[in-house]
Amino acid sequence: MTSLDGKSRLLLQYNTADHKGFDFNDLVLQTHSENGWTHDSTVWAGDADVSPGVTRWVSALDSMDDDRQTGVIKIATMGPPDAGGTSTVEYSWVRWDLVANSLLNTLHVCESPFDELPPEMR
Repeated sequence: MTSLDGKSRLLLQYNTADHKGFDFNDLVLQTHSENGWTHDSTVWAGDADVSPGVTRWVSALDSMDDDRQTGVIKIATMGPPDAGGTSTVEYSWVRWDLVANSLLNTLHVCESPFDELPPEMR
């Protein structure tokens, strides 16, 4: 996802352990110059602030402010398994602080992993 001014972009980087699916790895901020795109910072490479047994990752990107301070991203949060071994995943669109790598506010809790961000929530 590229900023409106075209000078910055956020990338979701994935890896795969079993060569059958892709797993979120990093959220990366890049800057454009006359030499092309260069790595600026890794915004998210894990989530140490989540409770034990809870996994959280970035599942989609919506927008980034031109000041490169905040972005609107979709977060997936998987809770610990219940007694039957089933985990529940909640998806939500959030405003994310790209500098501090932290949640600013939740914009919309999704009913489905495929929910787009409603326009009135931007």
